[in-house]
Amino acid sequence: MDDYARRLPEWLTLVPPSDRWRQVESEALLSRLGPVRDWAGITRIGEVTHLDRVGLPVFQAVRPMSRSLAVHQGKGRCDADARISAVMEAIEGACAESVQADGPCCRFDALPEEERLPRFLDYGELRPSRRAWPDTPIRWHRAERFPEGGTVFVPFDTVSVDFTFDGDSPFARSSLGLGAGASLEDATVAAILERIERDAQAYWLKSGMAGQARARVDPQTIEVPWFAALTDHLAGLGIAIAVYVVEGAGQLPVVMCRLDDPGYAPSFLGAACRFDPDDALFRAFAEAAQSRLTIISGARDDIAPEEPKQLGHRALGAPTGQSVDWRGVQSAYAERPSLDTLCARLAADGIRNMARCDLSPPQDGVSVVRLWIPGMLGSEQCL
Repeated sequence: MDDYARRLPEWLTLVPPSDRWRQVESEALLSRLGPVRDWAGITRIGEVTHLDRVGLPVFQAVRPMSRSLAVHQGKGRCDADARISAVMEAIEGACAESVQADGPCCRFDALPEEERLPRFLDYGELRPSRRAWPDTPIRWHRAERFPEGGTVFVPFDTVSVDFTFDGDSPFARSSLGLGAGASLEDATVAAILERIERDAQAYWLKSGMAGQARARVDPQTIEVPWFAALTDHLAGLGIAIAVYVVEGAGQLPVVMCRLDDPGYAPSFLGAACRFDPDDALFRAFAEAAQSRLTIISGARDDIAPEEPKQLGHRALGAPTGQSVDWRGVQSAYAERPSLDTLCARLAADGIRNMARCDLSPPQDGVSVVRLWIPGMLGSEQCL
């Protein structure tokens, strides 16, 4: 038995490679990112996998001089995937912190109509205190109208994640829409899939207990070897797992996975959008498991003091219903993932007016983008 099989739980050895649309393997990409890691201020990459009993590899990339998060987490089916996931999250943060506004300072309606998105609300979530349109000028940043080309301006405060800035922005800052990859295409695909995921998850959470129950998958229909082994593994730990699936923009599957542990108060929810439903299922579980480890480790600097004591996920009721047959979900999606395919699917849904900023670092080897899709919700808007 090789080192990979000896070190990982049995269920994890059955999981196929994830994110197969990416153009460079994790180990190869990590090996060439030394200069970028130095530029981003990453001083340590540490493992937190074994602080939990689940066994999913989770790593942290630490940036002590960060102006947003100092601890970035990553997960994956193996150590290399988890390491590169953490490093890419850290690089995304560094790029979005260091960007400087390059557009005008003016009101939304002072921008030329062809250089702005259709509505002010299409840029991001407004802060609770600023629900009305801003009555003062704001800073704008130049972006690319995507995929058609041309210039469109976006609010600088939806680009930057420099939380040391204390100005009165109407927008709540977040990392939503950031994507990183070995190429601009990979980074753009990652950003689009995250936008679709958060949008579908927001509507699902807003649907209430009845709507959520209708989306719950009958676990007996998930005929995936690694999932059956995972379910047995979790049952032995006293952890219950519930799976939900909805259709997101571009008619893509968005999967939610919930973990409940009677011996540990919070419930943990993960979500993922992928072309392959089985891949989305693994990514959603991995997100939930990583969220669980975030609280267990206590190392992330954005954990609210009350969060470890919450009695269940604040937007979810008890898991109920089992109305979705996973075999039907699997048979509905068979296209090979690519940026062109993704854009074509969105265009078929009437989504064409996207905006993209290239925030890539000065070093070669990695690309970072920030992406906006008009009309899409963020998860913060539904909690």
